[in-house]
Amino acid sequence: HKQRQKISTLQLEMKKINGVGDATVKKLLKKFKTVANIKKATVEDIISAGISKNTAQNIVNYYKN
Repeated sequence: HKQRQKISTLQLEMKKINGVGDATVKKLLKKFKTVANIKKATVEDIISAGISKNTAQNIVNYYKN
């Protein structure tokens, strides 16, 4: 239950990023496993998870601020 709640909270936070929806969150979690790893990822790393360049840039910018 806590794991599911943690993922829901993460999804809500990430959906604030322009271009990020349920499918993007699932792809990111499948590849990076944790938010800490997503925060450390480069644009190229995120693109390799099947995310568009613009959305990848939005994710990197969101976590840099």
